[in-house]
Amino acid sequence: MIITTNGNTDISTGPGRAYVFTIAGTFSAGTVTLLWKDQAGNYVAFDKCALTAAGKREVISPFNGIRITVSGAGTPSLYTDLVPCVAGENGALPIPGVAGSPSADVVSVQGFGFSSGVVIARPANTTTYAIGDAVGDANGSAILEFQNIGPSGGQIYITSGHLRIDIAAIPSGMTSLRLYLYDSAPDALADNAPWVISSTGDRGKFKGYIDLGTPVDLGATCFVQIDQINKQVGLATGSTSLFGILVTNGAIVPANNSEVYTVRLRSVGI
Repeated sequence: MIITTNGNTDISTGPGRAYVFTIAGTFSAGTVTLLWKDQAGNYVAFDKCALTAAGKREVISPFNGIRITVSGAGTPSLYTDLVPCVAGENGALPIPGVAGSPSADVVSVQGFGFSSGVVIARPANTTTYAIGDAVGDANGSAILEFQNIGPSGGQIYITSGHLRIDIAAIPSGMTSLRLYLYDSAPDALADNAPWVISSTGDRGKFKGYIDLGTPVDLGATCFVQIDQINKQVGLATGSTSLFGILVTNGAIVPANNSEVYTVRLRSVGI
């Protein structure tokens, strides 16, 4: 499509589709803006695409349409192209939908997936973990942050997860482990301290738990995975993170100093 006049040009799109938007030609910086049409039919500023130079290319996820607005002096000669593509192409994050029916706090990311992992390097000791103790890092903290696990302030389904321990044999006494979840950072908790919901504030942040299962010895690595979790969790307003505390269900006697645990969660936005 070639645009040669100032004003609005509307392009219809399908809901739930991702597109590559390409712009080229002759225009002044800041004279082209891109809006997208929400569920209610309103055109909303699209802050992910500041069209200030020719050759701009973005992966976008409009709901019902795109509006290109050209302003300023002179006659533009603007070429645009909107091509359907695979969601998440070029590593672009999905663009949340604008609030609409049925309520003002609805956010939709139309099925895009997220994955986030946390690495725990245990303290250099072989101190026994009692049942219900937290596993933390060498800095003394057992608070885990799963960054970019979903859209800011949105709802997610946790679909799967795994725990990997970089050791060659299952430690004595190890059974299953449980991951307690929070939408904001809980009260401080140290490695090897007993887990407890310690305050009224933590009760409000608490989102339940996931049983990760019992690791198995794969030779030089111990590993367990859990699929089809399908646990719905809401992220805190303005946050893309979920927080967790990894807790033992058995009394573990570590065999090595500074063992490395990796916990990974995968989710989809809803």
